[in-house]
This record gives sequence, structure tokens and C-alpha cells, in this order.
Amino acid sequence: LEKGPTGGIGKSTYVQMCRELFPIVNPDMPESRYDEIIEDDWIFDSRGRDTLDYEAFLDAMFLFMDLWCDDVGDMQYQSFLHQVDKEVQVNQARAQKVRRRAEQATARLSAEES
Repeated sequence: LEKGPTGGIGKSTYVQMCRELFPIVNPDMPESRYDEIIEDDWIFDSRGRDTLDYEAFLDAMFLFMDLWCDDVGDMQYQSFLHQVDKEVQVNQARAQKVRRRAEQATARLSAEES
């Protein structure tokens, strides 16, 4: 996660993180609801500050895990985080592949126009 100038996580990074997590934990949630939920969560998690410090970030992640885990316990949370991390990495790899293909297509079109 990208840290802000004060070392905390800024709102834009928080929004990006939530947009990556929401479809993983709740694929049926319409994307049109993301902004409202993210804004409400940011207000609560940031405690009125401009950034989430380390403690606030850990609290936010604990609440997130507690909400989406079926059971309470270290092993369940660890398993959940591992699965979410794996899904995020897969999604990022897919996005990177799409970006590379788009860049290649753009380069080919530019070369053909020249």
C-alpha cells in the first residue's frame, strides 16, 4: 500500500484497496454501491483524520476480517487473509496483462499510422 507524506495511508489508497477487496469478498455487490460504503467506512476508520496510521489500519483490517469471516479465531482470520491476498495478486496480474496488451496494441496502431 502506498503511504502518504506522513507515513499513513491516505484516502485515495484506502479507496483503491477497498475497490480491490469488495469484489473478492462480495462478488454480488453492485459496483454502484462501492462509493457510498467506502465513504462511510473511511469516515469511521480514519477517525476524522486525513490518513490511517498503523493502529487505525490494523483496526480497520480487523473489523473487515471480523465482518467477512464465518468464524472467530486466529486460524480463520489467517486463512481468510491468505485467500484475499491470493485473489488480489491474481487480479493485479490480470490487470497488468491487460495493460501490456493495450500498450502493445497502441504501439502497433502508432507504427501503422506512421
